[in-house]
Amino acid sequence: MAIKLCHFPTLPATRERILERNYRHQIEIGRDLLKVKKAVPSGYFADWLRANFPWSTATSNHYMKSAQLMDVNPEFAKLQSSAIMILAAHTTPEMVRVQVLAALRAGTTPTANEITAQIAEAKRLYAPKRALMAIAKVAREAAQKNARSSWNVAIIAITSAIRDGEAQGYGLNKMAN
Repeated sequence: MAIKLCHFPTLPATRERILERNYRHQIEIGRDLLKVKKAVPSGYFADWLRANFPWSTATSNHYMKSAQLMDVNPEFAKLQSSAIMILAAHTTPEMVRVQVLAALRAGTTPTANEITAQIAEAKRLYAPKRALMAIAKVAREAAQKNARSSWNVAIIAITSAIRDGEAQGYGLNKMAN
């Protein structure tokens, strides 16, 4: 039997409240984890975490990054908690955080979906630059290994970047085919 949501008009609002409380708790958990991380001797935090919680280290890091983002700039508290989690991700370009902060200061509150779209656009616009940076990095490493000519360095850099996945996601991996 299919359930028609039109018969339950309060469900979407209830869902949003539950999610918001969940995200807020994650941020508070992140603050507590940061305190514990400072208190536990260096190198033992992951062990303490495994002994006390079912979370992965990655999940804990996500909670802590969200808490740090909020503590660095409390203006982000105007956002939905899901948006805070997205902004705190290590893959979020810093320029998106700056844009969101500027929007908040201008009186606009971007949604999580809008922020996700901004992140995708920023990554799309800067993908060629990141690809060139990856190639330049490999070229420097090849040059340090005394490659015979600049042409060899460039070929080594490009093929190494493609082979090692440095260029993955930048369209350069298609060059190998």
